[in-house]
Amino acid sequence: MNRKEFLMTTGAALAGAAVVPQVLAAKSAVTQYSDNKTSDRSALTHKFRLEKDGKEAVNNKGGSIRLVNKSMFPILNGLTMYSVHLHKGGLREPHWHPNADECNYLISGKVLIGVLNPDGSRETVELNPGDIGYIPMGYFHYINNIADGESQILVSFNNASPEDIGVSDALGFVPNDLLGTTFGVPATVFEPIPKPKNHILVAPQG
Repeated sequence: MNRKEFLMTTGAALAGAAVVPQVLAAKSAVTQYSDNKTSDRSALTHKFRLEKDGKEAVNNKGGSIRLVNKSMFPILNGLTMYSVHLHKGGLREPHWHPNADECNYLISGKVLIGVLNPDGSRETVELNPGDIGYIPMGYFHYINNIADGESQILVSFNNASPEDIGVSDALGFVPNDLLGTTFGVPATVFEPIPKPKNHILVAPQG
């Protein structure tokens, strides 16, 4: 089995194995939450409307992200989920998660996931609706929408507070002269690159 097959098939099993014990451990949280809400028959203890009630992390010309974690839906003990909408050509900026594995389920559209492995090898996999892509903790990666229209991805992390370091953060942190030294070019080459103070997260097609 090659590495692409691993990402498309075995990755799903590994991701599931990582999160199932945490879901089982969360049963007590659900029970407690349900007990506290027994007088409110409208309480949604086993359902969460992510698209409607999820916390909006970003919404721009590139797309949008809504998230849910334990603070909003107690069953997600040690887990976080994102609903990612990428407009045509939209990019989930290159980034890595220092403290969480990532599992991507493509609901609609078509995306290209690029992954930089610790051994220096590089690979890209194309996801179509119904496909799952798995990205191990700490692996540098990006997600690009290559569909003719919008793509939607359900992203799951095995951490209640997944950390995110984007390439915009990294380049914004390193002084231009050190970037020049790294790449063997004059520092002036990097002067046009913006130094954002906040996560870009999702970028529109250039």
